Amino acid sequence: MLTTTMKPERQELAEGIFFSRIPIDKFKTAHLSIYFITPLCDEAAASRVALLPSVLRRGSQGHPTAASLSRWQEELYSATLGSSVFKTGDQQVLTFSVSALRGKFVPDGQDLLPEAASLLTEVVFDPAIDPTSAVFFEEYVEGEKRNLINRIRSIQNSKATYAAMRCASIMHEGEACGIHEYGTVEEVARITPAALYTAYRALLAEARIEIFYAGTEDSDKVLSCIRPALERIRRYPHTLHVTKVRGQKGRRKAVTERTEAAQARLCLGFRTGVSFADRDAMALALCNYVYAASPTSKLFVNVRERLSLCYSCSASLSLSAGTLTVSAGLETGKRRRAVREIKKQLRKMKAGKITERELMMAKKTMEGLYLSLYDSPIALERWYLVRYLFGVDTDIATAGAEIAGITVKDIARVAALIKLDTVYFLRAERGAGEEDEVDE
Repeated sequence: MLTTTMKPERQELAEGIFFSRIPIDKFKTAHLSIYFITPLCDEAAASRVALLPSVLRRGSQGHPTAASLSRWQEELYSATLGSSVFKTGDQQVLTFSVSALRGKFVPDGQDLLPEAASLLTEVVFDPAIDPTSAVFFEEYVEGEKRNLINRIRSIQNSKATYAAMRCASIMHEGEACGIHEYGTVEEVARITPAALYTAYRALLAEARIEIFYAGTEDSDKVLSCIRPALERIRRYPHTLHVTKVRGQKGRRKAVTERTEAAQARLCLGFRTGVSFADRDAMALALCNYVYAASPTSKLFVNVRERLSLCYSCSASLSLSAGTLTVSAGLETGKRRRAVREIKKQLRKMKAGKITERELMMAKKTMEGLYLSLYDSPIALERWYLVRYLFGVDTDIATAGAEIAGITVKDIARVAALIKLDTVYFLRAERGAGEEDEVDE
């Protein structure tokens, strides 16, 4: 059972700006992050936002090149500067972070927090600007556009990732959460330095900002390092609406596409109608591990091991989108039998045909996952962040205790909520066996 409690100390600094301190003495480094959360509107806007992290990391006003930023990090005993973009439900999230040694681990005892915070806020709030155009440098924008386009295209090289992405886009057609967090190649190619700078200024003014600090310094000290930067930006934040998780709608969709590969990919997208804010959230999470997301799950044991219908079988539950996606790599000719068995095992879940061992092993897997959160400041931050966006204020230990009390009856009840929405098949042209029909 999880007993460690590290619930963040949370406060609202201004409208739409929140600060959370995670008191943790486990790491040699302290970790400071700034998250910008903005609604997914369309592919053009998503593409611009996705390009921002890499362009901002090319240089700041005081350190206008990547090389000078790198030297600054080295002076801070190799402080690590990071950035990324991801999505959760209907929201696109940009994150910028810095990790620096805590004073007790620095040879001369120097307090690196003020300088590390300065590095982070300078990159985020004082980017390098072309004095001629008063927007981002064209060289930086064009270079990072190429990198982002290559990243989007590389998704197709991983058939498993591509199939999961296509299944999600088909299932969420017409919904905000169906937009990819990187945008599209076509929209990225259209971005100009002026358009990107306009998107950046809008982000600073309108986005919800969540700041996390994981370390041992008190909140007042951390805030004294970042408040000056926050006070310089003009804010008129938009209200961030909680993602509306949808149940199954319309007829079930079945889509087949073809690929030049030896192995086919099958993805089944299910609607659950359950989000982080629902009382069934933890029961559904455990249900996922009993059904599909662990080496002792029904799908792994039966579809992969006992019947050898696939080479790999896994599942991903999204409580931010209210979906569960089952993914499998298999021979083309085994598609129909695989779909039948995946659906059969779900019917067993709904009927409560779950052994005590299956339940125990799923709980152990989830407990191990939750314990592993304490090994990474980023994992801790994101666990709390997505819940804050749904208005959920709980800690990891409390969630762990809830898992321990979930019964087979609880799992059967939430399994009944799972409805098949989309069957996506990426047919392997060079695979063994003939294509068969999905048993609907």
